[in-house]
Amino acid sequence: MRDIWISDPDTGRRDRTVEPVGLSSAVWRELYPILVGDAQRPLLHRLWRYHWGAEGDADLTPAEVRDLAQEITTFRIGSPSPASAEAEAFLDAFAHQIARAAEAGAGLRILAD
Repeated sequence: MRDIWISDPDTGRRDRTVEPVGLSSAVWRELYPILVGDAQRPLLHRLWRYHWGAEGDADLTPAEVRDLAQEITTFRIGSPSPASAEAEAFLDAFAHQIARAAEAGAGLRILAD
């Protein structure tokens, strides 16, 4: 499991007033074949390369969050729907978390178990 937190752009600390979005191993595996080979969406590609341990952690700047918002939008428009309801629900929650962070001018912190 990885948790996706909104983070303060100055300190990088997690905003604990907003619940994190959880990325389960099952959803990560389902989306891995699609996203890890996607050169058109470098941030999604980077986030999907690893899921566990220190390699699964990532910090995104506010500028990267704005780019990620565009990537997730084009991914959802141009890709077939995920096979599972769990993956679809994750993508909805992830897109919402990205939008909240972008609107606040914040970053994202992704932490692996």
